[in-house]
Amino acid sequence: MWVERDTATRQARSPGTRTHPRHLPNEALGTFLAERLGLRRSAAPVGLSPRTRWFLLPSVADAPLPSDELLPYMEAPTPTEFEVAWWQICCYRMPEVISTLNEIHLSRCTPPRNSSWAPTCCSGTSTRSC
Repeated sequence: MWVERDTATRQARSPGTRTHPRHLPNEALGTFLAERLGLRRSAAPVGLSPRTRWFLLPSVADAPLPSDELLPYMEAPTPTEFEVAWWQICCYRMPEVISTLNEIHLSRCTPPRNSSWAPTCCSGTSTRSC
């Protein structure tokens, strides 16, 4: 699981590396998953630690295209032609994918105790409505 922003993050570019410009790196990813999606770090499985992995993604002009979920929020038009390129992305390995997605869904649809909070439920695999 990784999170993509609609704006690039400031990262130092090292020669020979292709770090995804819009992914949430390391601690920012962990904070997002805990605070925005309700994944408790203390209850996280052993495999739930940030790791940098390589992903083959559609790219144009030496930049990865936005994900399908992010495309509707981007101002640039979607190109009809692209190449594929390898990108480094900080991500979490989810050994229990279905139960983790259920936990995210439940945490987003359940109001905190003693709160007048109105739930904004997510459905499917997209969390853009959250």
